[in-house]
Amino acid sequence: MEKKMRVVDDRLRIKWGNLIMSSAKEIGERLRAKGPWGSSGDATGMWDSTASRIREVAREVLRVSWGSHGGHQEDWWWNGKFQEKVEAKKMVYAKLVESKDEVEKWTNRELYKMARKEEKLAVTAAK
Repeated sequence: MEKKMRVVDDRLRIKWGNLIMSSAKEIGERLRAKGPWGSSGDATGMWDSTASRIREVAREVLRVSWGSHGGHQEDWWWNGKFQEKVEAKKMVYAKLVESKDEVEKWTNRELYKMARKEEKLAVTAAK
């Protein structure tokens, strides 16, 4: 049985998650070392040249990766009922986290368990 290859976005993506203080300083130093920006003309042209230079240096410092955007891979089955269940579970969880009193916390925990079960049933039904 052959595995199907997933179609991956062809663009390189800058790993902005690697941006920390030391890498930000290095980006600043490299931009200063490149010398005068030399952008002239209209604002759009200057903006494009500045942005491309910043992206170029960021690619060198932060590195790049191939890959998809990381969104939901199988969100085609998410219907309205499922989304309602997810939102209800989130609201109940927020109440659980905010509750201070032990009785209130216990009640909200039970409500959260029920909401979680309903969400799981909705996922099973949607698939």
